[in-house]
Amino acid sequence: MDQFQLSVKIPCDGGLLALSPDGQLFAAMSRKRIVVSSSSTLLQLMSFPTCDSVKILKFSPDSKYLSWLSTNPHSLNICHVHSKNILEIPIDPGLEVVSLIYGVNCLLFISELEVFIGVYDFKKHKSFTLEGCSLDDSDRPLVTFSPWGDYLVYVRGHQLDIYCTETWNLKSSFNCPISPGKPRFVNPYTIFLFNHDGVIEWFTIFGSKIKSDAVLPSNCIVSTEISKDSRTLFCSTYHNKVLSFDTISMESREELEYVYFTKPEAKVRNFVATHNVELHQNVRLLKFKETDQIPVRELKNVMDQFKRKSETQHFIALNHDDTLLATYNPDNLNTVWVWDFTKEYRLESVISLNETAGKIKALRWHRFSNRLAICFSDLVVIWSEWDDLLGFQGDNMDFKWLKIQPAVGVLNMGGDCRFLYFK
Repeated sequence: MDQFQLSVKIPCDGGLLALSPDGQLFAAMSRKRIVVSSSSTLLQLMSFPTCDSVKILKFSPDSKYLSWLSTNPHSLNICHVHSKNILEIPIDPGLEVVSLIYGVNCLLFISELEVFIGVYDFKKHKSFTLEGCSLDDSDRPLVTFSPWGDYLVYVRGHQLDIYCTETWNLKSSFNCPISPGKPRFVNPYTIFLFNHDGVIEWFTIFGSKIKSDAVLPSNCIVSTEISKDSRTLFCSTYHNKVLSFDTISMESREELEYVYFTKPEAKVRNFVATHNVELHQNVRLLKFKETDQIPVRELKNVMDQFKRKSETQHFIALNHDDTLLATYNPDNLNTVWVWDFTKEYRLESVISLNETAGKIKALRWHRFSNRLAICFSDLVVIWSEWDDLLGFQGDNMDFKWLKIQPAVGVLNMGGDCRFLYFK
């Protein structure tokens, strides 16, 4: 248990916490105030009064702005961190904003029910609205920016709308597959689209279709991840496979298959939660044991499979140098797979958790090291290539990496948070 150290508790009302992308600051809600502190010293630098109902808290990509959504009064607040000036944009109290998304020079605030996309342009210092965008089954907006931030793309019903973010003129609008997933730019001018019926399409931002394809229903794509060099697109599917595509030729590449046994020479590290919990600085720790067997609990009942697939998200995430891929498929109960592209047999680790872990929320790699945070609603597991697993148990838990060189993360436990330092 000497692999890490925990900081003192930091108040974090309702689990509302934001980390600045430059790793220098963090913001938390505490006693009707937004408190901004230093990530290195944990000392408070500034605070802003707010109402007792704040829904979303988020830093801009350049760490210059901090935004939060108040629900009483109903408004979007944008604070310039250095000048401490705050802009308040009123929002119709009859409309619920479900997401805040930063672009390069703008902030989107997106409503439910496809009513509107609110835009604040930081360069022009003005706000306006666009037609609303569709949401997926988890109420996440089907919207994305191009790699350079010069185009905004979003799904609106059966249409794909593309806006230039310099002028905010509509660049193109065209029909897309029925009920598509989130659009994905595979290069600055090419968009990858899929739906749950097996349709795969590649478009240019000008609306011309480059290629159209289809896969078997069992291979329907549900989630995507693109490599850092934008050369390979990985796709999680309903079936026990991860597909990959070359983004230049748009041809299918290697398939990764969820296996239930491996060859001895594969040297796969498999872990099972042992339910052995002990107290450590008021944090419950879950222990793991390593096993030679792949500890997978596969769903067999057809109705259970349908329910699991329709209610649970798939997750797929690449590490900092594209050598490791973490995946979660709901067919395999609370089991996370780690693939290593430097190994001949690819599979590196299988991590099996018990049912009390709750619902999976995210797979998050550290920015510089090969540490993976597996976030469930009541459990956070930290995996690495060289250490034993660490499991932190509690109610309403979350974990985010601080984007600085040392391996530092923030463990969010609903009412408070702690910085987690790895040795």
